[in-house]
Amino acid sequence: TFQLGTASFGREGAAAPIAVGAPSVDGERVDIAHAGLTEWFVARPQGVEHGWTLTRRPGDGDSPAWIGLRVEGDLAMRLVDDGSGAYLVDRTGNVRLVYGWIRAWDATGADVRAELAPGPWGVGLRVHDRGAVYPITVDPLLYSGWAFEPNQAGAAGNCGCVDNGLRTRSAGDVN
Repeated sequence: TFQLGTASFGREGAAAPIAVGAPSVDGERVDIAHAGLTEWFVARPQGVEHGWTLTRRPGDGDSPAWIGLRVEGDLAMRLVDDGSGAYLVDRTGNVRLVYGWIRAWDATGADVRAELAPGPWGVGLRVHDRGAVYPITVDPLLYSGWAFEPNQAGAAGNCGCVDNGLRTRSAGDVN
């Protein structure tokens, strides 16, 4: 089994734990309201979008916003060096799921840099919100069957993928 959710929210280095919220279901989408952000999941043919809408700037300070992840169960998260994603591996090191294709944008549609990073209490998403207009949407994808290459250069459509040893290309932007 594997569970993924939000553990904390705030500024990097000063994020506060958040309680697990009650889910609200609307078709293929599940929303969970937390203070300052809404976590959401959407089932897509490509995988499950696990995203957030940050409704307000989390506190004062110059450090990036931080969304701490809660990863529980039989899989461990191994980060890609450049922060573009992570492999979810079983106890023998086999890749079972991939968490990546991270996109983020603000209320004007401007891109906002976001990446996975290690934190003092586990893995989280670092959101570089300086100059961004709230709300900010952060939109990674959880998927299986493909192992992605780390060098996405920030563009989902540029992801080179390997499927059972055969080189393939993605279907493009699935967000």
